[in-house]
Amino acid sequence: HRDLHSFPTRRSSDLEAAALARLSTHPVSRALAREAAARGLGERTATELTNLPGAGVRGRVDGRETFLGNRRLIFQDHPDRADAVPPPVDSMSEVWVRGDGLLGQFILQDSLRPEARPMLASLHADGVRTVMLTGDRASAAHLIGEASGVGEVRSGLKPEDKVAAIEGFKQEG
Repeated sequence: HRDLHSFPTRRSSDLEAAALARLSTHPVSRALAREAAARGLGERTATELTNLPGAGVRGRVDGRETFLGNRRLIFQDHPDRADAVPPPVDSMSEVWVRGDGLLGQFILQDSLRPEARPMLASLHADGVRTVMLTGDRASAAHLIGEASGVGEVRSGLKPEDKVAAIEGFKQEG
């Protein structure tokens, strides 16, 4: 499920988000780039892309500074503006785009690959512990975790938190 809301309604937020998403390697950005291509959105040029681990990306689209990322990144400089947009949807993930005079929100719902649940069940049958490490909000992460049958869900993690968790697993054996 994919939906898009812009505040105010402007198609340019789609185009600017697509320009940044095409240059990013993050799985959500790749999904946004595919959706933009499927919608036939025109190409804008993004340059100077900087990854902001655990938050999103910053770059220049048509020469203007633009951000694509989570709510915290988009509203960190203007927390008062967060009150003017809808609250997060519990069961969904959101990605925001902010640029010169524009603000857009993409609402995404993860879907499982058909083979995920049987694969995890097989791992559990073999005694393997399964843990999902994600930056998603707890409500969205737990829905996918339950649907997949993963043993444990850790949500709201930054990249360094995921690395620390993996290091901890290594120490546990």
